[in-house]
Amino acid sequence: MTIVLLSAGGFFGAICRAFVSMKLNRQHTPYGTLLVNLLGSFLLGFVLSLGVNGYLYAFAALGFLGAFTTFSTFYVEIVKLMMKRRTGRAIAYLFLTYAAGVLFAALGFFTGNSF
Repeated sequence: MTIVLLSAGGFFGAICRAFVSMKLNRQHTPYGTLLVNLLGSFLLGFVLSLGVNGYLYAFAALGFLGAFTTFSTFYVEIVKLMMKRRTGRAIAYLFLTYAAGVLFAALGFFTGNSF
């Protein structure tokens, strides 16, 4: 049952990520990927703070949020920006994603703990 829930969560997470990326990504600035990674970090912090485990953890944290967030696309987008000679933007995107990702995960965790 865990594998089924993990797979279902992954399916829905990937669909949501694709939708957001298609709507928000621009040629020189990957807003969609930034949004899904930051939102995913917040939500994972939130889910973990609630002590979710078992089937719900498999579906929500491992499946949905694991597929919703994407670091492979993030890295490819950095390389593409650098190949287009937008090195400053690539470096800013790199640091913004990591720094804000940690901050958003902490905010999600603290928000969840307030319930």
